Amino acid sequence: MRVLPLLLSASFAALLVPDANARADEFARAFNFAPPARVGAPEVSPVRGALRLASTAPDGGPVHGLSGLVWQASEGLLYAVSDQGYLLKLRPRFANEALVGLEFVARHALLDAQGMALSNKERDAEGLALAQDSGGTTLLVSFEGRHRVARHDLEGRWLEDMSPATALASGLKALPSNQGLEALALHPRHGVIGGIEHPSSRLPGQILRFTEPAEAWAYPVASTEGALVALDTLADGRLLALERRFIAPWKPLIITLRVIDLAAPALPSPILARFSSAEGWPVDNFEAVAWHRPGHVFMLSDDNVNPAQETLLVYLQLALD
Repeated sequence: MRVLPLLLSASFAALLVPDANARADEFARAFNFAPPARVGAPEVSPVRGALRLASTAPDGGPVHGLSGLVWQASEGLLYAVSDQGYLLKLRPRFANEALVGLEFVARHALLDAQGMALSNKERDAEGLALAQDSGGTTLLVSFEGRHRVARHDLEGRWLEDMSPATALASGLKALPSNQGLEALALHPRHGVIGGIEHPSSRLPGQILRFTEPAEAWAYPVASTEGALVALDTLADGRLLALERRFIAPWKPLIITLRVIDLAAPALPSPILARFSSAEGWPVDNFEAVAWHRPGHVFMLSDDNVNPAQETLLVYLQLALD
């Protein structure tokens, strides 16, 4: 989802000064993802590195609107999809278990069934999941605009559109164009799991089993007026959920990470981390989360193609395994 108004956490100077990161040799630079130091109140931070991505990649193409993220352990790669209809391959670099760099590996256009680049309302990619089966490794991508889940190969080529459960089809089609399948995960028991930002009277829940048989679960928001914007699956089958609370530029922007147990949805969902602009955290429009290894996750922001916002990749150590 695009959050169009300027976020107060972004520096106004970004509107006036050209982005030094635009040079191809500075694709990702260290970013201090931390609130101002509080004298006498030391806190243990979960942050194990953060990078600010340039608005232009080494291939000369844009880096904007990144809304879905997934980790491929076998290749040591992060895959990210953009609202503008492309797929990025990125290789993180670590030192002393901290994120210190990011290599741009490749860009691929997300293609349609005719082999053409997706355009207009077809291209708004939001969620991403990695599927591994007898047919090899593929990517599942959820889209807004025309709400759907499609399977693509690792170079962005279209393989199939996935049919939603019959009980969900009409409700998904009726959702507003910018409030659809924002989150996506592949679950070992329930299969393809989609998440919509806010509850809808047209759907039986906010977290949905996309394919047959239809299942649905409520999502109890941690912050008033919060929205579900990303999901990933943990090794034990629980879901890692990213929630964004954005009301207006003059209100606090709050980003929350939680664990959702679909086997016990009535139980309180533990909050793993909470970052609020009211407490000085330099939060932006975080819309993607990816499990990396036990206790460690990536979190990625969507800059809305807005010079006052940032594309931030943050690496966190959390008590989630």
